[in-house]
Amino acid sequence: MRLLRSAKEAAPVAPNVSSPPKFVLSFDKNIPDDVILDIFEYLFTPELLALCLVSRRLHTLILPSIYRTIELKSNQQCRLMIKSLANRPELSEYIRTLILHPNRPSPWAGLGSEKPLKESELAASIQKLASSGRLPALTTFKWEGLEAPNDDLWLSLQKYCRCLRVIGTTVGLKTHTISPDSSLFSFQGLLGFSLTTQKSLRWSPFTESQELPERLWEMLLMKCPDLEHLTLEGTCQMDQLWDIRRVLSARWPRLKSISIGGLSSHELISDDEEMAVFYKAHPALERIQFLSGMYYSRTSMFYIPNLPYLRSFTGRIQQLRQAPDLPSLRSLDFTDWFSPSARFADILRFIPHVTSLSVSVNFLDSINKNSCIGLYERLLGAFPGLSNLEISSTGPIILKDFSLALRHAPTLRSFTITRTRKLTEENMTTSAVRIANNNPHLLHFVIRDVTEWDHHDQLDGKCRFRQIGTYYLLADTESSLPRSLRIHETGVNRLGYRFTRSSTRELLRHIPTLLNDNS
Repeated sequence: MRLLRSAKEAAPVAPNVSSPPKFVLSFDKNIPDDVILDIFEYLFTPELLALCLVSRRLHTLILPSIYRTIELKSNQQCRLMIKSLANRPELSEYIRTLILHPNRPSPWAGLGSEKPLKESELAASIQKLASSGRLPALTTFKWEGLEAPNDDLWLSLQKYCRCLRVIGTTVGLKTHTISPDSSLFSFQGLLGFSLTTQKSLRWSPFTESQELPERLWEMLLMKCPDLEHLTLEGTCQMDQLWDIRRVLSARWPRLKSISIGGLSSHELISDDEEMAVFYKAHPALERIQFLSGMYYSRTSMFYIPNLPYLRSFTGRIQQLRQAPDLPSLRSLDFTDWFSPSARFADILRFIPHVTSLSVSVNFLDSINKNSCIGLYERLLGAFPGLSNLEISSTGPIILKDFSLALRHAPTLRSFTITRTRKLTEENMTTSAVRIANNNPHLLHFVIRDVTEWDHHDQLDGKCRFRQIGTYYLLADTESSLPRSLRIHETGVNRLGYRFTRSSTRELLRHIPTLLNDNS
């Protein structure tokens, strides 16, 4: 699943209770610039923007921090940023990371789509900045549009952005057959490369298991010996767009992260052995993602061997069934669709140190309320050190039941729930207050109500939100127990208008274990 990223993008801006405590600074003229810059590293973008208004000196110092990483997540943001950089092109010289999402569908239900953006014009604007020498510090560029950008953009980036070390692009129905002469394959010395199918829209027909151009493999295998991060993901619904089996012959001593779909639609028995050899040749791997969707494939069932530095895994639970001790593994993101009767502890016997978990559950097929409660208890019991949980369902998740189960997770500090909501269920604020009252060990949590969706949407991180609630438990300075709940809720009402509301609710001072579930 890829839901956490969506939660961060759609949630309203709110104070982070785990961030450094607020303090008052008097920026005396005698304070050296490097000291002030060190302080900026601990501040978030809204705080930096506010400091820009304090003085010209701070404004000048802060600008590089504000423009260091630019991610444009909507057509409106793309238009505004391109206009801003056209008026003040010197600002683009601060950009080190640039990620574009043109024509990304609105995440909100009931709202019309944005005015379409001509992706060719956006690509031409970036090309103009690059060719005029306005992106000298650019190290990372990723394009995540409906189609791949024109070839001239890659040519300009390769020629004029000498610091560029990480590139990536999505392809769509019109551009998924990549020209062997593409300038995308002219780079060398890359540290990161990403080539994926776009997930905003489902598209067909296409020819499965296409051979990728020889120049791609020449670039990756011969011209990028220090590659650290690789994503090759050609999953389209139930098929594989590309044959990427040659990736198993690669040897990158510094490889830290690999994300792949299926190797091919025509998999071979020998793939198992070649994958085992690939793992053995890359002991420094810290992150593995198998993004082959919900269909069965040999790739999706590869067992994970002993990788001493592996910290994050995305894939099927079956792949860990025979896993040896993985002492560094801390984050699990399962792509399975679990039933409420799943017994995690029977499978995961050698992974005691996991602190972050993401799962999808199919509650639609369960009519037994007790099985749902039992699932939470079994899930939390299998991961005794869990501090962050993401759970999503294509059906309802009853928050009263979930609140009761959280008492079995004293180490849990945050969670995100994504669900379709029953019309008869209590409002989100009431549920959030109950959860906070019954579980004072929490720091913050997010509840997301969405329209009907399916498991494909879950895996691709696509959903249409009806309402999102973000909640922070604010502690008493004397007792360190939560005294109030900071509430930030945003959504779309029945008339199709966006609303946002913020408030603070006092919490009960009772001992949580003595509360009944009507508190």
